[in-house]
Amino acid sequence: MTTEGEPLQAPLRAELLGRLRTALKGLPFVHAVWLEGADAAGWADPWSDIDLWLDVDAGRSEEAFALIRQVLETFGPLNLDEERRHPDPQIRQRFLGSAGLSPFWFVDTCIQTHGRDVRFGPQDPALVWTDRSGVIRRSEEPDGVQTLTFEALLRRRWRFRLVEKALRRGDFLEGLAYYHEEVLPVLLLALRLNFCSEKLEYGLKHVHRDLPADVVERLTRLYTRHTLEGLRTGVAETLLWLGELDAGREVPH
Repeated sequence: MTTEGEPLQAPLRAELLGRLRTALKGLPFVHAVWLEGADAAGWADPWSDIDLWLDVDAGRSEEAFALIRQVLETFGPLNLDEERRHPDPQIRQRFLGSAGLSPFWFVDTCIQTHGRDVRFGPQDPALVWTDRSGVIRRSEEPDGVQTLTFEALLRRRWRFRLVEKALRRGDFLEGLAYYHEEVLPVLLLALRLNFCSEKLEYGLKHVHRDLPADVVERLTRLYTRHTLEGLRTGVAETLLWLGELDAGREVPH
């Protein structure tokens, strides 16, 4: 069994993926199987989980989950089997893991009912194992219509005063909550609009890959404020940075 801090055991991970692919490929009720996340993008490291997706006939998801459990049990007994309600009613999501594998290599499994529309934008990684029904389609444009504008973000600056209100009351926890809920998300969206507008919904996920290193370093300093004065100066520095971004963007005439 691998433990925390050990290097990625590439052959073992490849064996796990190979067994999953063999077990799921060719089943008549499974229309498509693919990987998303780190394995699809090619940046899996020792702490990457496995993002597995399946498209199956209605009413057959339990059979697919059972097959994945069987594969994991070939490495050791299950030590993780938890279902989470997915926001899309056509998708069931379970987290499955084996005691014989790294605790970070749990299989985040999403099984969708056949017929759900699946479209990947140009920046969305997907490693297709099988797709016998043409389930997976690619689009020239990012998924969804992009309507967020920099002007709309700037209009949200009035809510930054909620942090100051809490701080003047001496309520650090309320000020901290407003700082992370109202201030930093606006800055993060502004940065994503500036550097990677096709990934606005990613939040902090992959931020160290999506933004320049100096930007990530500056952003980290703002996210790690933990005093009343730190929150107050954090708001001021965020406003300054938004002003810099605003001044530096190309506005169409």
